Amino acid sequence: MSNIAEYFITRFVTAVCVLFGVSISSGNAQKLRIAAASDLQWAMPELIAEFRKQSSNTSNNAQIEAVYGSSGNFVAQIRAGAPFDIFFSANIEYAEQLTNAGLTTTKPREYAQGIVVLWCSARSSFIQSPKDLTNPRVQRISLANPRHAPYGKRAEEFLHRFFADTLVLKRVWGNVVFADNVAQAAQFVQMGAANCGFISLSLALAPPVQSSGGRIIRLDSTLAPPLRQAAVVMKARKEAALAHSFLDFVCSPKAATIFTRYGFLKP
Repeated sequence: MSNIAEYFITRFVTAVCVLFGVSISSGNAQKLRIAAASDLQWAMPELIAEFRKQSSNTSNNAQIEAVYGSSGNFVAQIRAGAPFDIFFSANIEYAEQLTNAGLTTTKPREYAQGIVVLWCSARSSFIQSPKDLTNPRVQRISLANPRHAPYGKRAEEFLHRFFADTLVLKRVWGNVVFADNVAQAAQFVQMGAANCGFISLSLALAPPVQSSGGRIIRLDSTLAPPLRQAAVVMKARKEAALAHSFLDFVCSPKAATIFTRYGFLKP
């Protein structure tokens, strides 16, 4: 099993534990539950570690659990009562939905901007630019489901803008395979289930993806603008104070340097 596959399995188990209220550690310390967009899988652990260094003894002793998935699915789970204290969305729109529903204590706060890229496997060297997606050798193109994943929605918009010819677009779209989230879209390429995939730059720079070879193809930012990513703190959660403290840190200059290192832009 590859490193990236093991990583995603671990995250899935953690998600199940959180959603069903199963404790994965003992003790009476504060517990902060974070619902985070999949593109944060590598930046978030470092953000948490740095937050602990700079925080009070109470925050240092807190148990902080981050669960990763598609932003749209998290919105549905939170509306259904999932016990998350803070939600980091891959776009501002999903965060706004929760605020408009009266479920948050804050308005959405932008913490970073995410960049969608086309990542190609080492076996697909014939893909040098998006126009090569029309090559008959391309059998599968992965992207996160646009119905609930912001990166998938942005990729869909890019394809419609890039391929003005309806027949060409239809042919390219016929090779698309949907992943549940942007991390799974990367996994499809890494495992050989797709020639290439539209994923976040943050995931394309992740060690497991980099170690599998392949290359990053940047997209025209006028056709695929950066995603405004935002977070909100949930109402009626006992760790609201800790959640606000963590969100303040994530929106700080120190956190911005971490985000930049993982391929994000400043908001």
